Amino acid sequence: MAGPGRHQRHHGGVLGQVSVRRAVPAGLVDAALASLASFIVTLYAARFLEANDLGTYALFFNAFTMAAVVPTQLLFSPAEIESLNYSGRRRLCLLGQSLRLGWPPATGAALVGTLAAVAGSVGAPGNVVVPLALTSLLCTAVSPVQDHVRRLLHFAGVSWRAAAMSLLQLGAVLASLLLFTRLGVPTPWLPFGALLTANLASLSLGLVLAADWRNYEPLSRMARADLFRFGRWLVLIGLTPAAARFLSGVLVTHLASAATLGYVEAARVVSQPLFVLMMGLSAVLVPRLMEGAAQRRQDLARNASVPFRAIVIAGGVLYLLAVGFSWPLNPLPLALPSAYVVQGVVPLMIVAQILQGILQPPRAQLTGAGWGRTLLRLEVVSSLPLLLASATARLTGAFAAPVGAVLQGIVGLWLLERASRRIYRGAERGVGDR
Repeated sequence: MAGPGRHQRHHGGVLGQVSVRRAVPAGLVDAALASLASFIVTLYAARFLEANDLGTYALFFNAFTMAAVVPTQLLFSPAEIESLNYSGRRRLCLLGQSLRLGWPPATGAALVGTLAAVAGSVGAPGNVVVPLALTSLLCTAVSPVQDHVRRLLHFAGVSWRAAAMSLLQLGAVLASLLLFTRLGVPTPWLPFGALLTANLASLSLGLVLAADWRNYEPLSRMARADLFRFGRWLVLIGLTPAAARFLSGVLVTHLASAATLGYVEAARVVSQPLFVLMMGLSAVLVPRLMEGAAQRRQDLARNASVPFRAIVIAGGVLYLLAVGFSWPLNPLPLALPSAYVVQGVVPLMIVAQILQGILQPPRAQLTGAGWGRTLLRLEVVSSLPLLLASATARLTGAFAAPVGAVLQGIVGLWLLERASRRIYRGAERGVGDR
């Protein structure tokens, strides 16, 4: 599978010119602020929703992340890869086309994802399902667009502008939660409602910060059919693990209870700082990994993957020791007691996050090389352990999903690492996607 624009010129983009030491801090700040906004929203839900209602929220949150994959991978990611044919801030010119093309799939995916969450939460009280459904529908339509603008600022080498977007997003989340609480708005309206408000504010700022694209010559017209042809593989690749997580939540809810899924969701919130770390590194290093694979330059890919994995592993181990268990210097059992109701779930979720972090380099390389069919097959296989483990929830309870997530990471790492090595072994022999 060849990516869009693979036949076109490559202008040795900004990714090779901007120092990693300068770019990584901006990426970490950006991801930290954006993820902190999501963390605060989910922490608010975990603190103020009952365990059963928190489980229902978890289903909607999983549907939110699943639906966001569709516009991101169907159109936005192929367009971002297409922008690699240009250099520097000229890549911002992509917004003139991508935003116009991206709204319809974002809205359609939001509707389908919300309906799936409503179906999965059958039996939950209407005064919880209705506000979650309405607010998550709107939030799911806006969030992928906002993320696309932020990612493109990274691609254009102006990562601190992306960080400014996330700073506003964090501030808007805090202000919204405080205002809505003071106004007495019922709790189920607040998590996605605050996140929607923050995404709209951040998107508005991002469009202002990217406005200098008008100073450059427009990019060649992107063919929607070409983007979709490449993006359909990325959609399936992204949907596979996201759909597995959603189905895992449905299985745990109906085989055990919504409260059980609520405990798992609280443990996921505790593990979220590692996701922040991973996203910060990804914002800066994934484009480099993709370029290295696209050019069949293993040295370029290694220069990005080695620090990526070293930071994820070191940070993950330290974080596991600090908050994985209840002990006097760990403040989280007091701040989020539901996460520690079932001992052992938090460390499993942290280990699962570490594995997902070190999976990012081979994923990015397979994507950049255009090996979509291979990546899809491997994602399907590696998602099976999560579903199989979740199907035991009647017996294993809150351990079902975390154990499945760990197994998913182990199998995925073994499969994707082997496949990514073939990219460079086959470069000289002309081996393509298999």
